[in-house]
Amino acid sequence: MTLDFILANIILILLSLNVAVSGFFPARSLDKLYNFADCAGLHLIFGLNALHRNPDSSWNSSSALNLLKYSAAKKYNISWELGNEPNSYRSMASRSVNSSRLAQDYALVRKLLQSVRFYSRANLYGPNIGRPNKNALISLDGFLKSGGSVVDAVTWQHYYIDRRVKKVEDFMKTRLLDTLSEQITKVLKIVQTQAPEKHVWLGGVGPAWAGGTNNLSDTFAAGFLWLNTLGIAAAHGIDVVLRHTFFDYGYNHLVDQDFNPLPDYWVSLLFKHLVGPRVLGVHVAGLQRKPRPGRVIRDKLRIYAHCTSFHK
Repeated sequence: MTLDFILANIILILLSLNVAVSGFFPARSLDKLYNFADCAGLHLIFGLNALHRNPDSSWNSSSALNLLKYSAAKKYNISWELGNEPNSYRSMASRSVNSSRLAQDYALVRKLLQSVRFYSRANLYGPNIGRPNKNALISLDGFLKSGGSVVDAVTWQHYYIDRRVKKVEDFMKTRLLDTLSEQITKVLKIVQTQAPEKHVWLGGVGPAWAGGTNNLSDTFAAGFLWLNTLGIAAAHGIDVVLRHTFFDYGYNHLVDQDFNPLPDYWVSLLFKHLVGPRVLGVHVAGLQRKPRPGRVIRDKLRIYAHCTSFHK
């Protein structure tokens, strides 16, 4: 599950369900999940299975339609997404879905939502590409070119490092901290070209991918990356940041198995309570240095400023 802690007025919780082989998500599990979100004042975004395919490789929407009808009968206020990291399907599930096909699939999801009266105006987010390397950016560009109009916000994911990292020092490397700003710039350039009217969300972010690293990505050390993420995302105008994960999976979570808060939970709580959506431009004279030709200056001091929260 993923929690949003940045500029939205509500906190979001995201369940992504992507099963390449036969999988089963019982109705009672959805009931429990929705009741949890509702009781906590959270808004549920449900990730539909994008790998449930027909023999001709088109998306099989039958189970999704059943889910929509069931949720509508319960009057569950849910937003929707299709799949997770589509650019990684080949490596993770030995399947592939190209960008134009994925755009067609999203158009079908929108059509399904409109066919169920209760969800005719429900929000749809995507395509939630993985870490934006060259192939992922090509996929995002193709998706938005073919069908970017059907989504209400463009989503993508960022993780700083992989779980093989073993040293605390790696979590504070300036080159590592700068990767997010570089990737946001690349994503925004594509969105502004193909779908300039769309908002951009970080649809999944954490200190490390592949579940993170025990005793590192779930400790105070990872807080530098998390604070850096919140500061940079706001400065670039990213509307929502969805944190991966709240609990249970890997070592990127905000609470442990007994629901005891971990360091990043407290960082998130303070940010949500104290920091408002208005971002201030901060320039420190000592940091405005010109690099020598061929060099890049990466300052270790990071300063972000906001007006305080309107409601606190």
